[in-house]
Amino acid sequence: WSGQCAKCGQVHSTHPLQTSRAQGAAGTQLGPRAQAFAVLLKNYYGLPLRSACAVLKQGFGLSLSSGGLTHLLDRVADKLQGKYDELIEKVRGSDAVYADETSWYVGGPGFWLWVFTTPTSTVYRIANSRGHPVAAKVLGSDFAGVLITDCAPVYNKFPGPQHKCIAHHLQAIERQRKQPKMEDPRYLDAWEQLWKEVLELTHARDQFATEEFAARRTAIEARADALLVTVPKQLGDRKFHTRMTNARKHLFGCLYHDVDPTNNRAERAIRPAVVARKISCGNKSERGSRTTEILTSLIVTAKQQARDFLADRTWVMLRQQVE
Repeated sequence: WSGQCAKCGQVHSTHPLQTSRAQGAAGTQLGPRAQAFAVLLKNYYGLPLRSACAVLKQGFGLSLSSGGLTHLLDRVADKLQGKYDELIEKVRGSDAVYADETSWYVGGPGFWLWVFTTPTSTVYRIANSRGHPVAAKVLGSDFAGVLITDCAPVYNKFPGPQHKCIAHHLQAIERQRKQPKMEDPRYLDAWEQLWKEVLELTHARDQFATEEFAARRTAIEARADALLVTVPKQLGDRKFHTRMTNARKHLFGCLYHDVDPTNNRAERAIRPAVVARKISCGNKSERGSRTTEILTSLIVTAKQQARDFLADRTWVMLRQQVE
């Protein structure tokens, strides 16, 4: 169809964002906003492919097969690869990064989903390794910011300051209490009390003058070193003693740097992925895993920055790609 506009002249009915004039099975057209919405359904809300297609069909009359949606997601990820690379550079230059990892599937077990997050940005990376090179590839081997993690040794090779999550220490104390023949609780009680005081001191940082805060920090570290000098006899005490000894260099990073005392920020970032893994069992291919890490990183970062993924530059960028 075509018509005449008094201002523009001849006008065709083809939408300016239409990418093809194909008909029949090849005639389905999805605009950039619909594509961005499909990305949200799959990579943020965690819908399986068939469920996402059902929502698009029932809610908007858009017919799309599971295979078609898969190819759509891959194409969008290709277009946004540059934005993902920029996001990595931004996280790499941050003053503090919270990191964590969990098991993942890419056609089978043996893979890991990593998360590196700050208050304003998040990067996901899927790899077949839980080793230091994966983290170094994202952060850079010379990462100089504060790295907040659990006590996994994979992060120990980074040269910059670190802090080990206090919530994990408290959980480890509870596990060790359940070891056989743990009749005397005093050693673990002392550590538990110390870590609770560290949490309180961290949260009350602004209430103390610099000198007083430093004095309190020194006193706490002296108590910790006294506990480390002790040679405990009970199995649970010995295990926790070993944990604290190995991590001593990074136990009190939250008292030297303005960072959270726990790694909860990274755990919150990784939790939706764990839910998605239970629903879809991860990815079926390496191409799919790359698509997941790119799109999920950009969606979560947009949410952190209070930006609407649909109304934001992401779908605008897709429109520009179409044009």
